[in-house]
Amino acid sequence: MAAKTKNKALGRGLSALLPASTKVAPAQKAASSPRETSGDLSPEETQSLTFIPITQVKPAPNQPRKALDEERLEELTESIREKGILSPIIVRELAANEYGIIAGERRWRAAGRAGITRIPVIIKEADELEAFELALIENIQRSDLSALEEAFSYNHLMNSRGYHQEVVAQKVGKKRSTIANALRLLRLPEPVKKLLEDNVLSTGHARALLGLSSESEIVDVAHDVVKRQLSVRETEKLVQAERKTPQTRRKKPQNSGLRVVEDRLRLSLGTKVKLREKSNGKGSITIDYYTLEQLDAIIERLILENDDGPKDS
Repeated sequence: MAAKTKNKALGRGLSALLPASTKVAPAQKAASSPRETSGDLSPEETQSLTFIPITQVKPAPNQPRKALDEERLEELTESIREKGILSPIIVRELAANEYGIIAGERRWRAAGRAGITRIPVIIKEADELEAFELALIENIQRSDLSALEEAFSYNHLMNSRGYHQEVVAQKVGKKRSTIANALRLLRLPEPVKKLLEDNVLSTGHARALLGLSSESEIVDVAHDVVKRQLSVRETEKLVQAERKTPQTRRKKPQNSGLRVVEDRLRLSLGTKVKLREKSNGKGSITIDYYTLEQLDAIIERLILENDDGPKDS
């Protein structure tokens, strides 16, 4: 029942993509064919449908979705190569013979890979902020955005439009509490955001970690969660224990200088770093990593920062 309500609300937002006043591009229309478009369009949509060179279309610079799944993109490319584009791309006119994508960037990219030279489009009159708003609604309905991408998008709408959370919730067909919970993810330290983006941590883990008071605590516990492969429930219990008895955490270096260096290394490398000092002035540095990709990034960062080579004395 909840799912039906959600789709209905989103449908109201998406209806703005196909208004009666849709503008037709000043390009010669091509006859519809099974390889280019579907026969399921409404009469109103069919009248506003036109075909333009794919080279006249470019992606929006502020697309809510920041990452494209390469595997899904390749599957779509094969589908378009075999069956054509079954749903038109929604665009807005930027200049003469130049259009920006509102909805359908993945179809546009796949069409280019498939060698399609002319694509079906519906042209919508919208400014940049309206285009972003419509693109956000379209991506949410298709479940194409990650949790952080949604959060950044809601924050962008609020800052650029002056919307309150209630207005954003109405626009995208969600509850205000859902918007508020999404925005809380932006408070995560950058290293933890990276773990979330890489799907090393789930949204449930991230929300549990927000119960901690400091960034250093959040980062340390996040890395413990990954290392011990804790569930969301186990993470919530760990956070509760940390809040009740903060002094039971592993002891930090007593030397304040070492503590500063440790924190700087942790932020720079985006992972947990531990400095251990011995009484004779010697010590050790431990750098944790949780995926091979993260290890590559750490190595690259260390090499790049020391890539100037030996200096003459």
